[in-house]
Amino acid sequence: MLPAEIHTIRQSRGWSLEEMARRLGVSYQTLWRWEAGKYCPADSKHVRTLKRWAREDERKKVKG
Repeated sequence: MLPAEIHTIRQSRGWSLEEMARRLGVSYQTLWRWEAGKYCPADSKHVRTLKRWAREDERKKVKG
């Protein structure tokens, strides 16, 4: 998952870094590093959750 995709998911849901980090079960610093491109989410659980959120957001756009 690209940093821009993570940022887009967070912005589309209106979440702060703190809120999204809490929902993912990671620290603020970890999420910030993912968005900054310093690190990539390595845990498959986090990747699956991010991809699910991205799919949900895409469905909402299609439905209008």
